[in-house]
Amino acid sequence: STVSAFRISGSASSFTLAPPDKPMSDRDKTSQILRARNVETQSSVRFDGKYLFPAEIASTPAPDMSVLDAIITRRTSRSYADEPVPFELFENLVNIASHAPSACNEQRWKIIYIDEPGILEDLYLRGSAAFLRKTKQAFLVLYNNRTDNLKYSDHVQSGAAFITQLRAAAAALRHS
Repeated sequence: STVSAFRISGSASSFTLAPPDKPMSDRDKTSQILRARNVETQSSVRFDGKYLFPAEIASTPAPDMSVLDAIITRRTSRSYADEPVPFELFENLVNIASHAPSACNEQRWKIIYIDEPGILEDLYLRGSAAFLRKTKQAFLVLYNNRTDNLKYSDHVQSGAAFITQLRAAAAALRHS
């Protein structure tokens, strides 16, 4: 999908949307480059015109993948390796992800590593996602929502930022 940005000019009752008309600055050139980046123009993950094949990176790492390609080609996977991620590696990923932004930089997250099949099954039976039945391990991200700013769901945004950083760190390690 493409999102367009325009400048608003005029009064609140009568305004026009128009692209800015000025010489192209470095920022504008960067914006133009970013607009041109998409699944078709990235070069890190095979694309056949209809589908990306990100699973190939698992067997053929791409250590020089750009951040933009990593963002553009990110996909959710619901197939898991038989071998669990070692706890020490998970712990290192959590330490890296803990640099994620959070509301007021409070970093109130707690991470729970789960590798006991009985607990995973119990979570599934209590209404968690069905893919838990296919995993040998999982983790929960908890965030303290004791705040005076619940209107903006700081706890949700902060938890999501942590998960995004953890995923990026895992991808970077997989590609190095």
